[in-house]
Amino acid sequence: MFTWLDWIMVTIIISLLLVLLIAPIVAFFFRKNGFKKAWKITNICLLSGYLLIVTPIMVIYYYTDLKPLIEKMDQRYQQMKSELPVENSEKKVFVEIYQTGSSSNNGNRLVNFMVNNYNNQDFEGTIKISAFYKGEKIGEKEVELNVLAHEKGYSDYIYANKLNIKRPMWNKESLKFEYELNGEFK
Repeated sequence: MFTWLDWIMVTIIISLLLVLLIAPIVAFFFRKNGFKKAWKITNICLLSGYLLIVTPIMVIYYYTDLKPLIEKMDQRYQQMKSELPVENSEKKVFVEIYQTGSSSNNGNRLVNFMVNNYNNQDFEGTIKISAFYKGEKIGEKEVELNVLAHEKGYSDYIYANKLNIKRPMWNKESLKFEYELNGEFK
């Protein structure tokens, strides 16, 4: 599963390849009115076509992978709403932690987290994520958070090796995560 960062990086790399490598080759064959003009037109056409392909993929990714997590947190919030304090509280900041990537040698293994803030003020602080393998704590990492009031879908990630998760451990059944929020509302 790709993260948003993966999609952005792939899009930038492909865009650069289109502009720097493919567009000049195509422009060379259509240089009737000058190479520079043909290169500009080719860039516009190739990048427009590329965006027409990539945009639906990113929209599908959002609705199949990210939106269900947001909805899951919304449902949990609605169930717990009556038990939660009225004032701003860390209890009204919900977090979902999930894994992406494969355990192959060149797999990009990430521990992702998504945050929904149901408070009336911004939350500024940290989240400490701890990794457990077969019940034993193997690592933890603290990450800065700045989540706006009522923001849904704030996400970030940690590389698995930063949590001391080795490739053989990358098993969703044996690997568990816990988190701890620390911060204040502004």
